[in-house]
Amino acid sequence: GDDSVLWALEREAFNALVKDAQLAMRRTIASFLSSVDLLQDCSAQEIDAIADEVQMQSFRQGEKVITQGDLGYNFYIVKSGTLFAAIDGQRVKDYGPTDYFGELALMRNERRRADVVAETSADLLLLDGDAFRRLMAPVDEALTTRSKGYLSVRKADSGGGVGFLDEVHTAPVGWKPPVHPKSAEVRKQLRNIMEHSSLFC
Repeated sequence: GDDSVLWALEREAFNALVKDAQLAMRRTIASFLSSVDLLQDCSAQEIDAIADEVQMQSFRQGEKVITQGDLGYNFYIVKSGTLFAAIDGQRVKDYGPTDYFGELALMRNERRRADVVAETSADLLLLDGDAFRRLMAPVDEALTTRSKGYLSVRKADSGGGVGFLDEVHTAPVGWKPPVHPKSAEVRKQLRNIMEHSSLFC
């Protein structure tokens, strides 16, 4: 048969290469995390701690990341690609690089209120619930403030009275809000609210 050439790599050299690759990946992730608006006030040490814990997960176009009604276990940051959230089949929010989602279910111990689907192939960084609660403490106030802000938004129709997002986030599982006819202007206002909210899931 044909002669073969076999190359050998000593264990120490192999381990050094693996370690270098891991450090390079960690630096890349830390640099990316520094560009996420939510984490702008975190120190370099806090960013590094998050970079050590996050996992990378890839999704194919059309693949569902979150399913409405499921329990929430992970927090997600979009590294690449685009995704969208849908409530009862209606598209309500788009996500791109540096956007994040999934925090509300973890913060409030609720089921997911929306589907999130990959519109293109997408790479996501994820933190499990325990790591999220431990490592995101520096931005807990920002998350809580944002959550309260969106929950205080009032419905922009003549019915008034009920907070718009209260319908989405605090209703019992399986309950669906009543359908009220809305003018084009009201629909535009509601669409603007949803497009600027990251808390639908």
